[in-house]
Amino acid sequence: MNIKKLLTKKNLRNWLESKKPQARVGGVGQATSCPIFKFLTENKVAVEEVTWIDAYIADEFVFLPKWTTDFIKKVDELKTVTVSAKKALEILETV
Repeated sequence: MNIKKLLTKKNLRNWLESKKPQARVGGVGQATSCPIFKFLTENKVAVEEVTWIDAYIADEFVFLPKWTTDFIKKVDELKTVTVSAKKALEILETV
């Protein structure tokens, strides 16, 4: 699967909008449960972890687009343990 084609703001937005607003879509400060990680795994990508700048997929580091770095940083700044679909959408609109 081509990660660059899959990992777009539009595709992430569509995924988040498909969830109930209060649905937990990821963890805060967790490389194996952030919203980007959850999005990729639900799209059948064999991702092992996602950091601010890259993802470890199929034994290879893949650099992520700049907007994902900004998105992940803002999610990680939340004072909660998890992030809802509604909050993730709000953050996505700012990056």
